Amino acid sequence: IDKTAPVFATAVTADGSFFGPTYVANFVVTFTDANGMLDSGSGPPAATVATNAADSSTVTDNLEVTVVYTFGNDEDEGEIQISCQPQDLAGNVAVATPFTVTTGSAKYDRTAPTVSTSVEGATYYGLDDEVVIVVTFEDGAGVGLIEDSPLPTATIMGAAATVTVSGLEVTIRQTLTSGSDEGSLYFTLDCEDDVGNVASQVTALTTGTDVIIDVVSPVLVSAVSSSPFYYKEGDTVELTLVFSDATVGEIESSPLPTATVMGDSSSPVVVVEAPLTVKVSYVIQADDTEGALTFSIVASDLCANPSVAVVALTGGAFAIVDRTAPTINTIAADADYYKDGATVTITLDMTETNPLVDPPDVTWMGDQIASVEDRVLSGNELTATYVIRTEDADADPVTVLISASDVAGNVLTVTEADVSELMIIDKTAPVFA
Repeated sequence: IDKTAPVFATAVTADGSFFGPTYVANFVVTFTDANGMLDSGSGPPAATVATNAADSSTVTDNLEVTVVYTFGNDEDEGEIQISCQPQDLAGNVAVATPFTVTTGSAKYDRTAPTVSTSVEGATYYGLDDEVVIVVTFEDGAGVGLIEDSPLPTATIMGAAATVTVSGLEVTIRQTLTSGSDEGSLYFTLDCEDDVGNVASQVTALTTGTDVIIDVVSPVLVSAVSSSPFYYKEGDTVELTLVFSDATVGEIESSPLPTATVMGDSSSPVVVVEAPLTVKVSYVIQADDTEGALTFSIVASDLCANPSVAVVALTGGAFAIVDRTAPTINTIAADADYYKDGATVTITLDMTETNPLVDPPDVTWMGDQIASVEDRVLSGNELTATYVIRTEDADADPVTVLISASDVAGNVLTVTEADVSELMIIDKTAPVFA
């Protein structure tokens, strides 16, 4: 006598943990029964999956029924409910109570994943930088996996990107080359979840950030020095560099451009004064080598693309270091004695590499009375003249003070003591004795 119907024990599947539309699943439903055997000769047991009739059900072992079902697109998402009503050899039919498929926490998912966040690591990317975009998805049914075999496909700036998948997170990467497109970041990501639900193509960052791609370095437009172009010890030379940059249009100010002037990289003061203008100031030191100012300046744009080192001024501009004052080569007067109304002429020949300020300052007899016509500078030679005045005292020496400056401001001071002639005023005629 057997009055007890078979009792559901387990429902398992070896076809995976997640199922989507069109998936065919094979479920093995196990029962317990007092006489230990189901009736395999009474026809297929009634069976449903997700409340829908199964494709087939077959008693495949003493206490097992295999249920086959093809999922559609309208089943409830989440855990899969299955019911099966085999009968035992006594004809007792199992109760049609749905049970949850237990092994692997099997679930059904017909909803495509949606983007939760898509973020990048920086705002500006330059040549050889790696652009990294991390896209995180949500999946309402709890599948929790983006398909990784095959991998999603992605592009960055129109070129194929490398893709990695971890759960619901997809990371796409690309290292920029000289051939990469420039401008605002654009990308694509196409993927699906683990059961084939295709997500909408991802093409935008959820942060709303405008990410800039620039693989071309700033180009120098002009490099000039401040007037007067000749510099002595203690003078400040200021270099102004103007660049062009088609994409970013701005020079990075943190960190500042690098500058070395006269071999010194610690003293120059660097300022990014306008988006594309760099100013470098440097004070000439006592040990700086004389001659053309030497420098090397490198400026980068906001994408860290460095310019070619700027080592020369443009457009004929120049900057000369001159720390040495003119020196006396020779100085002579045209006589030793001068009477009233006579003209004193001094010729001063100087040694100087750079131009002299014309005309030098000349003071006669303690008074600044020389006109420009009385001071003639030809190259490094000065000719200065003075006419003895009535008020100049008899027997006094002719005093002169010459201040000759080169264009850098180094000054040579000359007095009558430097003149080999006596230069004495003599207004008295010889007297018969």
